[in-house]
Amino acid sequence: MKYIILILFLAIFIFFFLLQRRRAAFQEPKLLVIVSTCKRYRDKTIEPLVNNLKNDGGVPDDRLVIVSGGEDSDDDSELIKKTKYQFWELTGLIWLASQEDKGDYYLLIHDTCKVDPGFWDNLQKKFREMGTIEIGARLLENNGGSCMNMGIYKHSYLISRKGELDALKNYKDDDQSLSDSKIVGYGVEGKFLSGTPLMYSKDKVQITIEGEKCINKIPELGFTKIQQNCGQGDLKIKFDV
Repeated sequence: MKYIILILFLAIFIFFFLLQRRRAAFQEPKLLVIVSTCKRYRDKTIEPLVNNLKNDGGVPDDRLVIVSGGEDSDDDSELIKKTKYQFWELTGLIWLASQEDKGDYYLLIHDTCKVDPGFWDNLQKKFREMGTIEIGARLLENNGGSCMNMGIYKHSYLISRKGELDALKNYKDDDQSLSDSKIVGYGVEGKFLSGTPLMYSKDKVQITIEGEKCINKIPELGFTKIQQNCGQGDLKIKFDV
């Protein structure tokens, strides 16, 4: 009888030991927010956006990544990750494709966005509700049916498409080169989230047109994207800051 009790005790001990090891080995995937900008615009847009994301939206410091393209040198040592290349909002995705995969997910937003109080908690709730995200998820659809490249991307998925992303790198900063790259950008808009689930359907998005701007607001998330041009007339690219 004594030996039976001893064996049962050892079996229970081994069971809980293995269970703890399994729990320790499994880490819930993290969701981070990544914003793409560039040298021309970052001094105007990034400081107010970072303050808005942190102070109003509640995004923790370690969950926010800023990537600025068109810089004089590559530098990953500061809060703002600097790259010589640029490709509008996809700059951040190009940069991520060259980073070590830690099993995380990234919500890509533009530097012309703003958030409301409760944004981070709302985002985490939505992320959990969506369950397993295979490659990514589109944030919304604008009045033209485009997600504007905004949405959640699985890091390993971006790495798997590194070649395509690297092919978009633009190292020139003159107005003509930027105009040309913007046209290319419209051609690949939404390409890397094609066929993925939609996080917020059109009935969840309020779209207001103000002149040549569209204000895309998701009240449930506490998120607003201010969209230039908005499909109203010919494409105009402003280079003044």
